[in-house]
Amino acid sequence: MKQTSVFAFVAMSFIALSAVGPAGAVQDEAIADGKKVVIEFTITVPEEHAVIPKNVAQFVQGQHDLLPALESALNGLKAGETKRVDLKPDEAFGPYDETKKVKVAREELPSDLRPGAIMQNREGRPFTVVEVSDKNALIDYNHPLAGKHLVFDVKVLQVVGAS
Repeated sequence: MKQTSVFAFVAMSFIALSAVGPAGAVQDEAIADGKKVVIEFTITVPEEHAVIPKNVAQFVQGQHDLLPALESALNGLKAGETKRVDLKPDEAFGPYDETKKVKVAREELPSDLRPGAIMQNREGRPFTVVEVSDKNALIDYNHPLAGKHLVFDVKVLQVVGAS
């Protein structure tokens, strides 16, 4: 099983990250379906006074690499523009679901397991360790940001027409 940091998990779970796109992009193109877009963003969880540090991401608008509400909010922006996007839990990672907590035998998990660790099962499905005892562990298959209000501060770095 692979252990991942919460920040890495959050970034990789909803957006395809890659290197910044080609140089020399036309700067007056607006984000629209089929356009290659590079953004810089931070995520704030207001109720927890937590900020997920700045990330850079590249995606193609309309391919649903982003949360749908975030992608929709960015439509029409141009390179250099910024936008704050406020998402309710149902627009982000959905409501928190108590039924996604599962008790598993302790011997099925690594010996150095600690509460708060984010791991993946054999099928690659991520989970968070909630509690650990000698015999069992309580794991949670909810996304770490499920049930949370999120604020994205986005700066558009580049918009390039489809190739």
